[in-house]
This record gives sequence, C-alpha cells and structure tokens, in this order.
Amino acid sequence: MEKSRMKMLYHLVSEENWEVMIRELICSSKDKSNKDVMLLLHPISVHKDNIVHLAVHSKKKEPLKQILEFVDKNMRHSFTSSVNAYGNTVMHEAAICRNLEAVQLLLAENKELLRLENASGETSSCIREYENRQVVSLSRRSNCYYF
Repeated sequence: MEKSRMKMLYHLVSEENWEVMIRELICSSKDKSNKDVMLLLHPISVHKDNIVHLAVHSKKKEPLKQILEFVDKNMRHSFTSSVNAYGNTVMHEAAICRNLEAVQLLLAENKELLRLENASGETSSCIREYENRQVVSLSRRSNCYYF
C-alpha cells in the first residue's frame, strides 16, 4: 500500500471530506467491479482505526452510508465487523460516540454486531456503560435482544 495515498486518505477523513474520499477510491479503481475497497480497512490512526471506524466518529449518517454503498453487499459484514486496537467494532465505536444514525444503519446491515466482543470482553452492550439509552432502545426495536 502506497504510504502517500494513505496519508492523503487520512487527511480527507480528518477534514471530514467524505465525498472526496469516496470519489478518490472510486476513481482509483480501474473498473467498478474492482473497487479499491481494501483501503477502507487499512488502519490509519494510532488506535488502528480504519476509515469505517472513523466514519462513525463524525456523528453523522452520511459518511457510513456512503461507505456501505461503496462496498459490495457481500463484503459489508467484514467491513462492519472490522476491529481497531481495542477490538472495537464499528458498532462499539458508534455506541461510544453516540452516533444513533450509524447504529441504525449498522443494525439494518448486521444485527450480529451486537454479539461481538472487544478485547475487554465487552459486547456492544457496553453502551449501557456510556448511559446511551437511545441506542439500547433502537436495538430493542430492531428485535436485537443481546443485551
């Protein structure tokens, strides 16, 4: 992986320039069937967060939605269940950041995310520790009773 390319993507993410980042990934692929999606999973922060993790930190729906639309449906499970240095999935990070829109998108994509444990053995029920009752409520409305 080209270091300068990762720096450029990190710069776009840090500036929350999601549309340009997605366009860069699309343009970099030679054809639409061979998107350079693996760049999204490459760790780009000191905590080994990838672009998918950082998208939920924006506290907006669109960055994660754009990424999920960019990724082939067959690959979405591996993207939503990717982990950072703490073993946190994208769902853990969405709960910690209280990004309710991201939680809704993730639950629609993969309800199994609520069962995955991080390095501390916490499932996404760790959201209770962050007193995020709205996220708990959303998961219950989605018939996710893993808490």
